[in-house]
Amino acid sequence: MKTLVVADDITGANDIAVMYAKSGLKTVTYTCGTETLFQAGEAVCVADTDSRFLEPKEAYRRVYDAVKLAPDCDRYFDKQCSVFRGNIGAEFDAMLDALGEDFAVVVPGYPENGRTTINSIHYVHGVELAQSQFRNDPVHPMKESDMCRILASQTRRRVGAITVEDLDKGAEHLKKALEQARQIYQYVIFDTRNEKDLALIARVIAREKVVCGSAQIGYYLGLQEQMERHEPVLAMAGSLTPQTIAQVAYLRRQGFPVIELDTVAVAEGADVLEDLLSRAEAGFDRQNLVLIHTTQEPEKVGETKEKALARGISNVEISGNISSIMARAARELCRRRGIRKCIVLGGDTSAAFCRAMEITGMEIGQEIEPGVPLLKKTGEDFHFVLKSGSFGSEAFIEKAYCKLLPF
Repeated sequence: MKTLVVADDITGANDIAVMYAKSGLKTVTYTCGTETLFQAGEAVCVADTDSRFLEPKEAYRRVYDAVKLAPDCDRYFDKQCSVFRGNIGAEFDAMLDALGEDFAVVVPGYPENGRTTINSIHYVHGVELAQSQFRNDPVHPMKESDMCRILASQTRRRVGAITVEDLDKGAEHLKKALEQARQIYQYVIFDTRNEKDLALIARVIAREKVVCGSAQIGYYLGLQEQMERHEPVLAMAGSLTPQTIAQVAYLRRQGFPVIELDTVAVAEGADVLEDLLSRAEAGFDRQNLVLIHTTQEPEKVGETKEKALARGISNVEISGNISSIMARAARELCRRRGIRKCIVLGGDTSAAFCRAMEITGMEIGQEIEPGVPLLKKTGEDFHFVLKSGSFGSEAFIEKAYCKLLPF
């Protein structure tokens, strides 16, 4: 996949270039006036137009020419200042006109640098844009905080918004909201509060040809591209802590295949392995990240213990049996699907996993979140993550997945 990014100044060009580079894509920035874009092996080309302080007509021309200069690309990104200073409307319009397109998604948020958008109102470190330091910008004083109004004042195209209310309803709702907005507007501006929102937005807009906005969404679009072309990753959760339960729920909301191991059936003595493997393989036929988790509902957990005790199996023994089934499933799926990347949640499950995968030593890599590193099986090209059930943010599995992608 090839992406052309057009940026309105050189520092902004490198701002988004590093986002794509961090995601693992070969990225090159070209300075203003360069007549050749894209060399062999480049996935992302960032072209600086040095147009932020020009008159709108000249800014339009430079963006238009940069788009026309590049070979055909899969995605085009007009990167602008994260507080919308400059010729926003003219440059967005130029990209659409040069491509003969009439729709673009706009993501101005840059949470990592304190820029967030809530109900279309843009904030800088929690202060409304019109009340922030940029109110007195010497060239582009920002006296308006509503991003839709700012863009609408600079273009004849219709501008709409997708807000936090839509984001909070998950990926499937968001896709429908985007399709509805496409029927009415030419630009749709997404709210963004945090990196979790950016990851969700990137998944939903992964097939959009034209994206506009600030730099940070570039990282998540790059990761999304990596996810789509990379090999499968198996995640397993055997913990019943609130943290793990939240992490499983989060992944389900993001639309990844989430498969439950019926622990009640295990306690009753049923042979559940083949059914579990079949459902997991069906998940991998749809996506590259699949999560298997043990029963988490308190009532079913209680029933599991009762059924096991009725058969003379203690709580410790049934827990070990369940972990063993999870580990056997991991070993078999790795064999069948050629999986060499796994994420395991829960101490007992992690121990069983290491035994099943014959892991006797592990190289320690970078830390994903406090106390949880990337790991590599010594002497083999097998990468994995082992996490205590009580550790990690709700987006931990997705974050670990992204960290595993480049390997």
